Amino acid sequence: MFLRPAFSPCRIPAHTMYILKSYILPFLSLLPFLIPADAVPVPDGTQIGAIHVKGQKRYTESQIVLASGLKVGQNFELFALNAATQKLGETGAFEEVTFSYKSSSGKVTVEFAVKEAAKFHRCTFDNFVWAADQELQDHLKEEISLYDGFAPDAGNFADQIAASLGRFNRAHGVPYPVESTHFGALGDSNWSFMFVTKGPVIKISSLQFQGVKQLDEGLLRRAAQPLLTRTYSSIDSGLFAHGTFTSIYKDRGFLQVSFAAPSSKITKHLEGSADFEVEVAYSIAEGLAYDWQEPDWNGNQVLAAKKLTELMGLKSGQRADASKIDHGWDALQNAYTSRGYMDFAIRPEPLFDDPNHSVRYKVAISEGPQYHMGNLSIAGVPPATADKLKDRWPMKQTDIYDASYLMKFETNVMFPVLGSHPRVISTVRPDRNTLTVDVTLRVE
Repeated sequence: MFLRPAFSPCRIPAHTMYILKSYILPFLSLLPFLIPADAVPVPDGTQIGAIHVKGQKRYTESQIVLASGLKVGQNFELFALNAATQKLGETGAFEEVTFSYKSSSGKVTVEFAVKEAAKFHRCTFDNFVWAADQELQDHLKEEISLYDGFAPDAGNFADQIAASLGRFNRAHGVPYPVESTHFGALGDSNWSFMFVTKGPVIKISSLQFQGVKQLDEGLLRRAAQPLLTRTYSSIDSGLFAHGTFTSIYKDRGFLQVSFAAPSSKITKHLEGSADFEVEVAYSIAEGLAYDWQEPDWNGNQVLAAKKLTELMGLKSGQRADASKIDHGWDALQNAYTSRGYMDFAIRPEPLFDDPNHSVRYKVAISEGPQYHMGNLSIAGVPPATADKLKDRWPMKQTDIYDASYLMKFETNVMFPVLGSHPRVISTVRPDRNTLTVDVTLRVE
């Protein structure tokens, strides 16, 4: 029968362990070990015969046992079990860790029960130009048993990775520490850990484009001029490709172009120096250049298919320019919201015809109800000025709301009346119950 020690440190959630570590452990270190009230005595010198884990999904039993620091064959000590439990909790990889044990045939079997963390984030490496990503991954998997390319939200796991990468750097003659930061779009919960070597000065001296066959490479090189002499960052170089090089291709109809993560090669470095020059290589899968075909519209009632096609601004047989396509979607949005359809939404799905090098979009349209003008409020100006501006607002209550007028009103009416160009905060609140739109303009 497994007995679970009653003393709380063996069964507390990981986040509570941090509190114990910070405030209680300095005092507990004066004690030889912790003795749970209902613990079964184990004779001194009894060895651990087996260690098991239950409750895990992400990790294997051997990974968790190795991370705990306990080993089969070592002498059984409750203090060591508590320390192993806390060590696992401090990684942040587990929301809860408990242990139990039983003694049989002169050996002790230990079992950990774990609940793994709910959220993990991908690990990326930014400026390790002296090593390939796979080398870094292999090194981390060898040094940190729980490492699988991801790290948990909290805990010291990211610090363990940074320290391990620092050791990797020193072993490769690069005596610089590593720090971690969060990388991702603002508000995106799926951010990544980015590990950066701090200290070296790495400049981009040259560029290579691999796989360019259907495009003038000069277009890419001219667009890439801002990269030269810039401090190297794998993340920044990849974002540059995504934002600049991809647009060059897609605006010429290469709608399925893709770029692999950029690679780097040291071209100049004086041993012992912190200065590096690198060549950055971009590998491109161009795909095909597609021609536009008239979309297939579904769900539209307010505007006819012919009108929607005209608003797109492209004719069948023209090159499928991604910028023009995006402008077309914007034109549809403006056409509907200027008619009061504030909930308008589209879901375009490209259907690629590779043999004919053409693309046709299947577009699902949700028009929603039509809204009317509600209340207009103007703040930040004297009441008389607010009244004057309200008198010049063309939409009366119950008029169909025209979303396109707001910017025109600020530019053509407010600024001349105010005699300046102050900052105007516009708040538009559609009410789905009354199908009206309230507008507030605040002058700052």
